[in-house]
Amino acid sequence: MTRHATMLALLLATTVQAAPATWTGPCEAPRPPEGAWRVERGYARAATASAAEEEAQAKARRQLVDAVAAPLTPQERAEVEAHVDTSWQPVRVREAAGGFEACAVAIVRQRDVSERLRRLSGDLDAQLKERAASLAAGLGAKGLVRADIPLWDDGTPADALGREMHLRWLGAVGLPVAGPTDTAWTAQVRGQLGRGGGDTCRLQLFWQRRGKPGWLPLEPVSFNPMAVGLQSCAPPAEGALSDARLGLDAGSRPGSGGLELRLESPPRHDLLCDGERFSVVAEASADAWVRVYSVAEDGRVLLGWASDKPVRRFAPADPAVGVRLPGNQRDRMIAVAIPANLGPGAFAGLPTEPTCFGTGFDARHLPPEAAVASLAHSVAAPGAAGCPSDPAKRAEGDAMRAAIAALPRCAAR
Repeated sequence: MTRHATMLALLLATTVQAAPATWTGPCEAPRPPEGAWRVERGYARAATASAAEEEAQAKARRQLVDAVAAPLTPQERAEVEAHVDTSWQPVRVREAAGGFEACAVAIVRQRDVSERLRRLSGDLDAQLKERAASLAAGLGAKGLVRADIPLWDDGTPADALGREMHLRWLGAVGLPVAGPTDTAWTAQVRGQLGRGGGDTCRLQLFWQRRGKPGWLPLEPVSFNPMAVGLQSCAPPAEGALSDARLGLDAGSRPGSGGLELRLESPPRHDLLCDGERFSVVAEASADAWVRVYSVAEDGRVLLGWASDKPVRRFAPADPAVGVRLPGNQRDRMIAVAIPANLGPGAFAGLPTEPTCFGTGFDARHLPPEAAVASLAHSVAAPGAAGCPSDPAKRAEGDAMRAAIAALPRCAAR
């Protein structure tokens, strides 16, 4: 097993070469059309192209209805079922081992659901358009905007609610929006989700010009979770991945001397599929020793990469891998930058090798001059949330989880 093959899970680096793939992640739906209510994706594999296409459409249709059924009345559910449209985007079909695989996108529009859902959905869209107009005014209506998937206000992934709010924002914003691989964006938007008053949800949006310090808030958005076809917006209980436990504020911490750090995954910054590979880039405002860790929900800490000298831009050649952990644990990727003059010995007892795991990450134990940044991803199982049901990927994910389970705890230093 190679050095990097011991990392494997918890969004780890690997030197294992990926087999030729058709889709490495969820098939991409473009910006939703005006009046969209819900969008879902479905994958299928079959012996013939036509069978794969038909099955993918059926799966997208079924997943959309199932995703929104809980809070709906029987009549509303019937309306959704009757108006699911899988022709909005062409079904993508490609050859796969032993046959073909297809990806279909299903959509339901506001006009095709009950008056109650139209009203709730329309109110949410109106608020988002107002916030988009405020953003455009702040930017002078120029530039390419990067829109990140909203997280819970403790910095952890918001899963289905986060993805739905991201699609709603894309449908509302009138500015050009950066795609997953676009790097020439001029402003970034992020969101924090949580409970509002009563049974409502609250979305707080922030934006920042590239290269400028500080995040500027937009007016909060308050909405009924049924506006996006969900039953509630209850956040998970606070755990080892929350900002409060990690010693972070909105997923980051600047150094006391002004050092700042940004952590990004340019190809993807939302939902990952089990076994999906993606690149990682950490950018510091000054020369620094940089390490990237993964922290699991049970508190385990594993080293992913470490720079071998002070750098401003750290882009490991080995890709990261999205892996669902045992027990469906979540995880966060944490980058730490230590000023060059402090040396690589100032990482406060964190793991120094990827062959063992430590316990607990708290930025408050680091030198005050250190800067910290984080990424939070949702990782879906094969066949779920629009991810391909690929037996090879499923087996690879199982092997990664077994390798992680076998890692020892790092010796005390």
